[in-house]
Amino acid sequence: METPPPQQPPQGPIPQPTPPTDAGQAGYPRPPLSPTIRFDVIGQAFKLVFADLGTWAVAALCLFVVIAVVGAVLDFVVFASLLRGGFIGIILVELIGIVVMFTVANLMMANMYRMAISALSGNKPAVNEMFKFGSNAGNIVVVSLIVAVATAIGTVLCYLPALVVGGLMMFAVPLVVDRNMAPMDAVNESINMLKKDWLMAAVFFLVIGICGEIGGVACGIGAILTLPVIPVAIAMLYRDYFGF
Repeated sequence: METPPPQQPPQGPIPQPTPPTDAGQAGYPRPPLSPTIRFDVIGQAFKLVFADLGTWAVAALCLFVVIAVVGAVLDFVVFASLLRGGFIGIILVELIGIVVMFTVANLMMANMYRMAISALSGNKPAVNEMFKFGSNAGNIVVVSLIVAVATAIGTVLCYLPALVVGGLMMFAVPLVVDRNMAPMDAVNESINMLKKDWLMAAVFFLVIGICGEIGGVACGIGAILTLPVIPVAIAMLYRDYFGF
């Protein structure tokens, strides 16, 4: 009995699926070989947020409520330190307050990153994600604290260093959320990836912060509508550099 001849591989190039380009669809192409900081993601982030404004506004409101409660407690502590006097003590309390506020903000923002990554992967984000802390909650707390301390020190040093630090570390929290990386590994990976674009990263960090808070001119209420642009735009850049 003769052995049948081996099958020949198909000739010609193997067809590749065409990746979708809309911000709300799944199946994004791999990140570009040489990703760079691009500011057009800010406009894309506004479109994505306003396409599901109710969900994002409620999520931002949750963040504001948590920060407001923490801020009220910190204000009481600062006021108590003023009554007791001592310049060094007041400065120390202020610095600790900044770190705590930044840590809480980053911790809540981590869940907005999760929502943004879900939305960019083609899923509808849900507000209950704002209070979901899974098995990597400890790592999220630690990385939020690391970023907060670094940013707080930069803020004390006349703000400009805070922009550089914030720009270099802006992928640290998304890396922990998306890839469950160890906190210091995420920080180092973010810095290593963005150090060649450190200046543009700092400018982007400034611009996205302004865009996210621009709604605050309407008695602060409008910030609820624009704040979600920050995690969505950063998640879009994160997708460029790392993929999901």
